Amino acid sequence: MEQIEDKKELEILELYLEELKALPRIELEEKEMLFKDLKEGKEKAREKLTEAYLLTAVEMAAGYKNRGIGLADLIQEANVGLMAALSEPEEKIDDNFIRKSIDLALKKAVQEEMQAEEIGEYLVENVNRLNEAARELAEINGKESTIEELAEHLHRTKEEVREFMKISLDASSFI
Repeated sequence: MEQIEDKKELEILELYLEELKALPRIELEEKEMLFKDLKEGKEKAREKLTEAYLLTAVEMAAGYKNRGIGLADLIQEANVGLMAALSEPEEKIDDNFIRKSIDLALKKAVQEEMQAEEIGEYLVENVNRLNEAARELAEINGKESTIEELAEHLHRTKEEVREFMKISLDASSFI
């Protein structure tokens, strides 16, 4: 994903960070009291803990910068992890659990982005091979190749060749 290049996105991110800094800081003792209140079923504690950990989520997200995902998206993923942690049964929730949930959400987002990039590279590589094979066979045979001929030449199944052709056609419709 693209980094924060868009000026408007940067302005929005700066506004968000200013809002977070305006939230009251909660000391460790107060957090412990909020965890206790949460275990007793006091829902206001969940709300205060959410606010208390938003800046932590941003700080943790910043630690994942330059891994293929923009900071705004990382913050969003961190917030998803925070919300997931705070939606768990009250007895499971503590500082360590919240931090682990945020970290897990961030790791998952980075891993999914890396997998998407790898799949994209794989598909581009195979579409390029298909196009090159089609050109080569057209020169050799003096005609457009069939799917069967391309599959044999590429050592692929007909279904794979069809899929690569479909991807190639889809991509060319954006050009």
